[in-house]
Amino acid sequence: MSSKLSKLTNEVSLLSNRLRRNTFMGFVKVVLMALMASVAIYQSYVLFIDGSQDKDKDHIAIIKLAGTIASGQKYGDGLSLSQAFHRATESKGSKAVIIQANSGGGAPVQAEIFNETLTTYLAKENHKPVFFIIEEVCASACMYIAAAITDNNLLAHKNSLVGSIGVKLETFGFVEAMRAVGVERRSYTIGDNKAFLDPFQPEDTIVKDHINNRLLSPLFDEFKSVILAGRGNKLSDDPRVLSGLVWTGSEAIKLGLIDDTTTSFRLRQKLSKQYDTDTFISYNKKASKITDLFKSEFWSDVIIRSASLQHSEAINLKY
Repeated sequence: MSSKLSKLTNEVSLLSNRLRRNTFMGFVKVVLMALMASVAIYQSYVLFIDGSQDKDKDHIAIIKLAGTIASGQKYGDGLSLSQAFHRATESKGSKAVIIQANSGGGAPVQAEIFNETLTTYLAKENHKPVFFIIEEVCASACMYIAAAITDNNLLAHKNSLVGSIGVKLETFGFVEAMRAVGVERRSYTIGDNKAFLDPFQPEDTIVKDHINNRLLSPLFDEFKSVILAGRGNKLSDDPRVLSGLVWTGSEAIKLGLIDDTTTSFRLRQKLSKQYDTDTFISYNKKASKITDLFKSEFWSDVIIRSASLQHSEAINLKY
């Protein structure tokens, strides 16, 4: 009798545990479903309601240019920036466009895409005013883009970092280190110079000459031509301007790299009063999704601001 009672007690206990587990899992499922539904509703609001209802009303359009200028970057892809700029200028309600720049540079091609977009638009008659305001830094490829700005609207803060007009290609040389530890490098290629950037091979003078004269020099000549065409006779003839050095915003005015200094807040106040609107709408702000939490791009964007103190590294880029 006692064994039957004990067995029955165990079965009741197991059943009770299952019920508790099922109840807990059911609660978790309900919470997750509610969270997903909330995210879906929020996404719908951001994408279809928030902001879009004001785009037909008077406003100032904002284009964010930030981080590394490169294909696929959230705020540095030339095609995406151009598309956002086109939407901003075509909007019936936009009275002016502010490009907020905070970039240490990046890919020449992406800079070329957005520079050409700006240059083409600003060459039109009766175009909307376009202001380019440099925040912490605008170097290399960012300056390539900024050179397109006309009408004395290329601005910076007094403490902004501006310049770094130059081109570089970097690699390493581990030949001596390999000899010291007795390591042999084996690389199988077809094409005499296929592995010309291999850091485990001795430097080749023919390849070095090719890099300097056929890669870096043409890119630098193109860079200089864009800066000279954009800044015109405003640009100082001081040879240091095109030497890769970086300047503060206050110094950049004297050198003709920018037109004036102000702050982002002061610029917004000025345009708000001029166009009688307190509405500022971002045209390339992308709504975040719950799945973005699992993507590296989400976290890289989160740390853009905190990394602003590391500009010495941010400037260390290709263009």
